[in-house]
Amino acid sequence: MAVFIGPKIVRKASGVAEYATVSCATGQTFVKGELVYLASGQATACASDGQVVYGIAQETADAAATTTMTVTVEIIHPEDDVEMTCSSAPTYANVGINYALVIVAGTSCKADLTDTDNDCITFVRPVYDTGGNLSGTSTTRAIFHFLPACCQSRTGA
Repeated sequence: MAVFIGPKIVRKASGVAEYATVSCATGQTFVKGELVYLASGQATACASDGQVVYGIAQETADAAATTTMTVTVEIIHPEDDVEMTCSSAPTYANVGINYALVIVAGTSCKADLTDTDNDCITFVRPVYDTGGNLSGTSTTRAIFHFLPACCQSRTGA
């Protein structure tokens, strides 16, 4: 099974991780690590160019389930530092610019550095390797903040 390459919260503004257990509708499919939002109070997988997010799924939702199941979600707040892969190599020229998300269900979630029309996240800074260089696998990762208007933790579910 392939590993999902998604976002991860690397610094909580409050200093404490916050989780919620929510139901997801019968037939809903997403994997651990995918971004989800709440639709009618139920966890639903985010899609590309989506502009609403609740958090990061901490477990997989199984489409084969015949009854409503519950999943744990790590809640994202606008001030949280969220590290994710970018669609191209990030630089300091990207700082402060708002971008969209590109999501391939069950595979990856990236910051789309070519899309400033469907804003959901703000570029904060590139991620450097342990040697302090933009090299190796860190060349495509950066820190982002989700826009307050896009966070259901802020706007309500």
